[in-house]
Amino acid sequence: MVNIDKIIGINNLPLANGLGEYAKRMEAVLGKNILSLVMDKRYKDMDYAGRKIYGYYPPITNGYLLNVYLSRSILKKYYKGKFPHLLSPFFYLGSEYESKSIITIHDTYYKWEKNKMQRLSKKIVRKYRSFKNIISISEQTKNDLIADGYDADNISVIYNYIDPIFRKLESINKDEKTVLTVGDGIHKNNILVNKIVNGRYYHIHIGKEVRADENYSGISTEELVKLYNRASVLIRLSDYEGFGYPPLEALFCGTPAVVSDIAVFRELLGDSAVYVKKDEVSILDGIEYAIQNRKEMLNRFESKIKSRYTKERFISNMIKYYKDL
Repeated sequence: MVNIDKIIGINNLPLANGLGEYAKRMEAVLGKNILSLVMDKRYKDMDYAGRKIYGYYPPITNGYLLNVYLSRSILKKYYKGKFPHLLSPFFYLGSEYESKSIITIHDTYYKWEKNKMQRLSKKIVRKYRSFKNIISISEQTKNDLIADGYDADNISVIYNYIDPIFRKLESINKDEKTVLTVGDGIHKNNILVNKIVNGRYYHIHIGKEVRADENYSGISTEELVKLYNRASVLIRLSDYEGFGYPPLEALFCGTPAVVSDIAVFRELLGDSAVYVKKDEVSILDGIEYAIQNRKEMLNRFESKIKSRYTKERFISNMIKYYKDL
């Protein structure tokens, strides 16, 4: 058993990033006992979970790659004598922490994207294959890690929670025939969605790359909640996700989700979503089905799925995990 007061969360991303949001959620368990290393000088003024620790920022670069390599030397004095919980595997703790640490792994994007940063991520993540205390945020990610050489007995699945701010707003009426997409990246297929719904539905997009009827970027969580409530349907046609917040956030806001038929969405959403192929007929049929059967889909979500992703359940599961170490 590990004293929770001895556990220190370690993060490297601002709240605007999904993994930074995970660190913020961990404040519900660890309080302010979280360190956030600011690795890129462009993000120094952004909000982070816990206490900010600053890295090194040479004049000619943003400092990110340098701070990846220096993370251990920068942070070790803070977690020495503690039980570090690395909230995402952005650096290697060292073999001496093989059984004296916790590592949360969110996804295996390094298998999908071949850029320089993903190659570096792959190198770091694979160093943790011998570590004893691994948290995965979904069964899908756990299975991916096992396929990549991790020991199944060392991996526990603890689902993320959806912030209670994502809720139905009685003051906002649905805009009928309005679809919403969220996020960047070609693997989200939002450009495909825009092409298919153009002229048929009113399209709102949050993120870059897409010229929808309405576009937003860098909005507050409160504004995001309003857009979820306003839309008739959320569309999320990811090729891959480790978890995927938007469909669950939409459902918490009373908006049905049309999603790609990938294993992690089947795992997380069950029969409360519409699963489609990435072709015009399937997507349009899925949108119409979601609009026509919204009440039934939301009832299934409320009765079968929603309780898995509450803040209270997350805190309970995480505290139990810590106490069982």
